[in-house]
Amino acid sequence: MHTIEIEKNFFSDKLHPFPAYIETKSLDEARELASSYERSLKEFAQGDFSVYKEEGEHGIYFTLTPLRAPTNYFIHRLSFSITDENDLKSFWDYFFEQSRSRCYIEPFKRLMSMVYAVVSYGLPKASSAIFVYIQETEHAFVVTIKDMAEYSYDAIKDIVQKKDHQIKYLIGNRQYTFFASKVSKSEGEKKSTGTSVEVENEILPQSSADSRARVSFKDDSSASVHLFDFLDHYEIDELIELMNEFNSMILILGQSSFTQNEALMMIHYIKSMAKILIRSHESFSIGMHIDQMADGLLEYLESFLERSKDLGDLCGAFNQDMTQWLKKLFFEGAPSLHFMDESIISNCQTILTLIDPRAQESATEDVDDIFDF
Repeated sequence: MHTIEIEKNFFSDKLHPFPAYIETKSLDEARELASSYERSLKEFAQGDFSVYKEEGEHGIYFTLTPLRAPTNYFIHRLSFSITDENDLKSFWDYFFEQSRSRCYIEPFKRLMSMVYAVVSYGLPKASSAIFVYIQETEHAFVVTIKDMAEYSYDAIKDIVQKKDHQIKYLIGNRQYTFFASKVSKSEGEKKSTGTSVEVENEILPQSSADSRARVSFKDDSSASVHLFDFLDHYEIDELIELMNEFNSMILILGQSSFTQNEALMMIHYIKSMAKILIRSHESFSIGMHIDQMADGLLEYLESFLERSKDLGDLCGAFNQDMTQWLKKLFFEGAPSLHFMDESIISNCQTILTLIDPRAQESATEDVDDIFDF
């Protein structure tokens, strides 16, 4: 069986009407059918997005890339002005404070984690305040970052792709615009009930028929949940102890830089978590990513120590996600086995990107000539 997959254009003003998944009997049939869909998609795009066709061994996948920012925003905007590390920490705390974080769906939290990484990366070279504007359309979250210092386009693009390939972006004129669908790829077309949170709204000129002035984030609290048992009790107990030790260290260190012994102890905790998770095929994927993060922290220990003061919140977010993952899967119930994989892997990749000297060199080369998560 071969397939044709068409990505939804959640970042555009209107959704395309084509099916997301089409099965065919052969690759030749898929190719023939894909040609007609490609023509129809390009006709429908009308300058909103580009259509790219990728052919694999078992099917064809259409990727849609935005050419302009959507205009059908809801009539609200949440704004942040970030001038120093305290502002950046306040930005992180606003979205990832434990009680508030539960109100947001995973695509939004991944987007905010990525925005934090980009701003954190650009803040040391910023000559003035960096502004972050958060808006949403009916189908997507939209974040605009303004007044960033100029960096290599390729370096910033590399950060984005490593962070989350589902996030779309437009870059130019000292402005970065990012889009994240309200439905992650792993969730498919699954529906969920809404949970709303109020924010202070800055009223904008109305640009769509929808006049709601709320930020409505959805969760999966009504979805059926399951308890899992692929880890032994002693393994779960060991994970809980490691996470508690890790969290205690993060809390004690706070905003201070790590010593080499503290960093090595933290890497030991991360490596020990990974060792437990790799034993089971159900958790093998996140276990391997966590293990790779531990190896990266050890390889780039000097860089990690230099940036440890800035990475405390990200390390805390990683541990918080792991704690949530463990609690949901083995004690409270989760909608699926892999419901938090993307968030955990995303945190691992972000931390590695920020300490990898190769990424730093790539970002600073051509800084005077090129602009760019």
